Amino acid sequence: MVSREKMTEIIFNVIREVLDLKGVSPPAMTLESKIDETLGLESLDWAAVVALLEEKAQVDPFERGLRQDLHTLGDLVDLYFSEINPCVKG
Repeated sequence: MVSREKMTEIIFNVIREVLDLKGVSPPAMTLESKIDETLGLESLDWAAVVALLEEKAQVDPFERGLRQDLHTLGDLVDLYFSEINPCVKG
């Protein structure tokens, strides 16, 4: 089982990795950080984030379609955490 803290670390590290590849300094990130352009990621960058997360987490919570309820990094962490640990309640 992957802890919520570990999933947070994985997601934040992947975002930093994608930003580093762009030559962009990562902003301070918290679970309350909005999933929008303020993170410095464009749509293709998010595709890279999702691809790297699928590789690292071994799940793709988007295989059934895009989620409209993702507003913060905490929402993204919860999505991956629940996909990896389906029997654990938030």
